[in-house]
Order: sequence, then structure tokens, then C-alpha cells
Amino acid sequence: MGARDCPSWVIRWQELSQDGPSTSTPLDMGDVLTISAAIAHPTETIKCKLQLQLVQPDHLSRQFAGPVDVVRQTINGQGITGMWKGVGASFIYRSCFAAMFGGTSLSCSTSTTNRANE
Repeated sequence: MGARDCPSWVIRWQELSQDGPSTSTPLDMGDVLTISAAIAHPTETIKCKLQLQLVQPDHLSRQFAGPVDVVRQTINGQGITGMWKGVGASFIYRSCFAAMFGGTSLSCSTSTTNRANE
């Protein structure tokens, strides 16, 4: 992958990090992924519970009336932490994005460094 093949955000990030001392570390991406998983997981929980009731046999009544009802019943039955039940799988899922985006950034960084040394 050549420097010109890099996404514009990677090139801009590299320019910013070369302009002066950078506070950016590899942990920053981990922090972002943790926050996104913590925010997105309850939404995924709601979506999955609603989708699962669609594949139930017709003779069974639906458990949830809608998204708000899912939140209400989950909190009443499991407490607020019930909305984050299974969050570990969400972290694993989102770590794939870290590998993908981190790999792209590393590849572009190596490519631009090699071109500068030529």
C-alpha cells in the first residue's frame, strides 16, 4: 500500500503527530472501542430481543411491545446491568475493527516512512 493509497484521515493523523508532541497512544483506540461498546451494547441488546421474538412460533404471544418495553422489562427483571449482559462478546466484535483500522494505519505509516527514506 503506497502513501497515496492511504485514507485521508490516516495521512492527516500522521501530519498532526509530526507537527509536535503527540498525546496519542495505541491505547486511545482501545479507549474509543471500549466507550463505543459500552454505548452500543444496550442498543444491540434491545435489537436482538425484538428480533428474536419475530422468529417465535405464531401461537406464542410476543414478550415485548417495543424498544421502550424491552428496556423496562430488562431493568425490572435483571437490574440496570442487564442491559450490558454479554458485553464481552461486544468487545471481541469491536476488537476486529481495532485490528482492521490499526493495521491500515500501521501499513500507511510504514509506507510513508519508507518513501521518505528513499
